Amino acid sequence: MLQGMVNNPFLGTGLVAGYRNLGRESAPRVRLGFFGRDSLWTSLALNAAGDFATTRAALQFISEFQREDGKMPHEIATGRQLRSLVQGFSVRLRFR
Repeated sequence: MLQGMVNNPFLGTGLVAGYRNLGRESAPRVRLGFFGRDSLWTSLALNAAGDFATTRAALQFISEFQREDGKMPHEIATGRQLRSLVQGFSVRLRFR
């Protein structure tokens, strides 16, 4: 379960739902997004294994994205931080 703990320098440290290689055997493993419900279910297993520190880190990460009405996020995309960086920029691509 600890392989699911990922540190994203822009978002923080939390549990990801898994890994995939985008269908190519030789491709490097790509992290999927952080999922709120998956983190909560995994926390039950972590508690059963006695890993309370990882549970605390996972819940703290998810709670940072909790809405004011109390709802937890379904997904926190790992590319979310890039959206704010590129907004407002006009990009033109020229091919020769």
